[in-house]
Amino acid sequence: MMQSVSSMSFGEFVAFQAAMQLSRYIFLAGGAFFIFWVWKRARFAARKIQKGSFTARQIRVEILHSLSTVLIFSLISGTAFYLHQTRGWFKFYGDWSERGTLYGIFSFGLLILVHDTYFYWMHRMLHIPFFYRRFHLVHHTSHSPTPLTIYSFHPGEAILEGMIVPIFALFVPMHFYMAFVFAFFTTSMNLIGHLGYELYGEKFAKTFWFKFLLTSTHHNLHHRHSNANYGFYFRIWDRICGTENPRYEAIYLENVTRKTDTAHKPSMLESPHDSQLDGLDRDRGVLCD
Repeated sequence: MMQSVSSMSFGEFVAFQAAMQLSRYIFLAGGAFFIFWVWKRARFAARKIQKGSFTARQIRVEILHSLSTVLIFSLISGTAFYLHQTRGWFKFYGDWSERGTLYGIFSFGLLILVHDTYFYWMHRMLHIPFFYRRFHLVHHTSHSPTPLTIYSFHPGEAILEGMIVPIFALFVPMHFYMAFVFAFFTTSMNLIGHLGYELYGEKFAKTFWFKFLLTSTHHNLHHRHSNANYGFYFRIWDRICGTENPRYEAIYLENVTRKTDTAHKPSMLESPHDSQLDGLDRDRGVLCD
């Protein structure tokens, strides 16, 4: 596969990436939307994070912006590929035996940590009023996100979102396979954050991992009250910088212990006490308090 990929022209590689990106969006985001929001919605009703459903306009906007994002991601990948092939700007490599399995795993784990840091601070920047109104507001039109929200970005934000692998590969050697695996992994994690239903259960809240890993509830709170919960994979930066919603853990527990016959009742997420959290980003910078 690597030999056939490396022989592609710029246009062929962009088309290949577009097909990969679109396939992931259709099968992962589209599949999850169909299962949770259409086909089996009654079965998962007790785990629904926000009450209410989607509108046709919301879905139309999310799909149109997502198609734009697919094109932008593909152009970024194609440009990085072209510059690597012609100028050697990036540290991609194709021979797995060149650095071995341990390094492959290490580079992937390092990329996850770097991406989480990059995303947190980029996300905080996008919540500065000037950038929020011009770029990030598109994503936040989905107050109650669905799986189709995962790629719903303004083109300017899509560029920032898609730059992480090229930036990483400027400094750290990375096998082409790891780039493909990372694309699938990050899409899956993004899908969990925007699912609209809490996948993890009550037992998860009692584990070591709950203190570090994000859940659907965590990111859903960000869409509901946009001044908190900026992380992508981990809670680490939110906890260090004091930007995590202080009621997150209580709201999570309520979501995963709620019974089906009470799922229609207002949850803590809709509590009027949280209204004071809305809009505080207008006065907040991007440095830890």
